[in-house]
Amino acid sequence: MGREGWLVNTTQQRVVHFKPDLNSEGTAWVLIRTYHYDPPRPPEPLSHRRVLDQYAIDTWSVMLKRGWRPCRAPAR
Repeated sequence: MGREGWLVNTTQQRVVHFKPDLNSEGTAWVLIRTYHYDPPRPPEPLSHRRVLDQYAIDTWSVMLKRGWRPCRAPAR
């Protein structure tokens, strides 16, 4: 994946943050954090997980196909 990114789904009031795990040695891992988002309030953490890079890429692609949209980081 290589870089971080955000996806939003306004219907579900969710944002998801994909961020490379820079602390991992050798294997490429990505942190995926999900937040409840109801602007103008700041995002509220719901869940997080650490996945292999390829799984994160696949997840991103599936989410785009299901109507999620890329976005900037929400204001906190």
